[in-house]
Amino acid sequence: QGENSNVIKIKQVLKNLAVLLSNLTIIPGSEFFYTVLLYDQSEKEVSGDVLIEISKPDKSLFQKLLAKSGVSNKIFFEYNFTPGYWVIKAVIGELKESKLILVEELEIASFKLENNSLIITNIGNVPYKKSIEVSIGGITDLEKIDLDIGKSREVRLGAPNGEYDIAVNDGN
Repeated sequence: QGENSNVIKIKQVLKNLAVLLSNLTIIPGSEFFYTVLLYDQSEKEVSGDVLIEISKPDKSLFQKLLAKSGVSNKIFFEYNFTPGYWVIKAVIGELKESKLILVEELEIASFKLENNSLIITNIGNVPYKKSIEVSIGGITDLEKIDLDIGKSREVRLGAPNGEYDIAVNDGN
């Protein structure tokens, strides 16, 4: 008769990789969050650095970085980011996981008064093709605007001498 005790160490082996997304669709001009999780053979969470590659719809690389597992990461999607399906790919060793996110189309412009002109700039991610209302002292005129991404157009404003309230409306 006898007793014996022994300690057995089991090596942790990565078995699973998951990418969690805050949304599947993104409206440009907003933040997007993602988290990478690693799990071992017993389904316990493991910490580690994971390679992240974010690709644009044309398959070109937007960003490549290392992310810590279990930590939330954010990307700010600018107004002019290309619309379409972007890919977030996580890689560690032999484990890989890819997720698609849709960046929506955004037709938006900025309006700036400078001297006697209205400067309209397309800050969205698609061509800006709208009619806008320009009101000077209660008198409204329509202007048809057609601007490619990032382009500007200057509209000269005119009225008799005096002070006027000026308003611009594109429906939004």
